[in-house]
Amino acid sequence: MEADLQRWYQVDLRELWRPGGGLSWRRLGVLLRWLPAEAATWQVLGRAWMTRTEHFLAGLWELWAERPHPDRLGPAHDPSKKASVATASQWHDRLLAQRERIRRQREQREQQQRQEAAG
Repeated sequence: MEADLQRWYQVDLRELWRPGGGLSWRRLGVLLRWLPAEAATWQVLGRAWMTRTEHFLAGLWELWAERPHPDRLGPAHDPSKKASVATASQWHDRLLAQRERIRRQREQREQQQRQEAAG
């Protein structure tokens, strides 16, 4: 953990115990929580995560091998389930529908406010 703090954040763990050292328990927790997947701390704790690149490569391997990658910790890839990819026109339609919903909600809110003010 000390080595990871130094490597990734250039933070000396001894600052935690030095008066006015600048490293609080809260900050230490935040730094540890956001250590990258490659950090040695996760390896030692047996909670090693795959990096994004490793996840991508494992996904390609799973597509090719048609079975789960042995090092993947998450749910196994099911090649029979195709990912749904929205086309540009579908995104455009969704955006227009969302805008319309927001416009209607705004109009209803304004109408209620006018009625309350007149009431």
